[in-house]
Amino acid sequence: MDRRIDDELVGKLPLIRNAAQEQLLALQKTEFHPLEEGKNLIRRLIGRKLPPRDILFWPTGMLMLGIAEADREGLYTPIYFKSVLENFRQAGGKLYYPDDVLSGAGVLKAWGSGELSDDWEAVLHRMDEFLERTDRDEKGLIIYRPGRTNKEVIADGIGMSAFFLAQYAEAFGDAAALEDALAQLKGYRAAAKDPETGLLYHGYECDADAALQMKGLLGLSVCRRRSKGGY
Repeated sequence: MDRRIDDELVGKLPLIRNAAQEQLLALQKTEFHPLEEGKNLIRRLIGRKLPPRDILFWPTGMLMLGIAEADREGLYTPIYFKSVLENFRQAGGKLYYPDDVLSGAGVLKAWGSGELSDDWEAVLHRMDEFLERTDRDEKGLIIYRPGRTNKEVIADGIGMSAFFLAQYAEAFGDAAALEDALAQLKGYRAAAKDPETGLLYHGYECDADAALQMKGLLGLSVCRRRSKGGY
């Protein structure tokens, strides 16, 4: 990269950091988007269960990673990450989906295991255990939304899970976590690769008794006897 451009970007890091911090705080205070509130009203009327308030969902994780990168001196990160942890506890302290672990990757990037608070370290171990127990498909790959009737494996979930597992393995010397991270990436590449172009599909869904078929416009490979549209 051109050194002049690099220096210019470094000079903007405080602005980037402040913007990310503001977004992170706003995200923690937001209950639902107005459209989601409308959907929730319908859910209440028909007696369906409301979705959980998932404090550590992937936008939170992305912002935490950005703050950890921009706050290279570590002056502000502990304050904002403590706020996330407090909100997480107040919301019940439950992990819901694999993409929740991206927040853990942000914590590991900021501090490393030797500088973690005991509270965050406990959450990181829970994240690792969550991924160990979460639903997987017949290939052993992590299902993006466990608990649903489908078995969709999506690139987003694989990437975020593997990213966290690799960092966790390095921080805590956990060989099993590193093996799982590699298995997720290699397994997804083998299952979701378009044989003609070599490009990866965005996701796939697999039944144990069906042959793999690549379907979809932008990339859903469907491993089912009856194909459905992709995305």
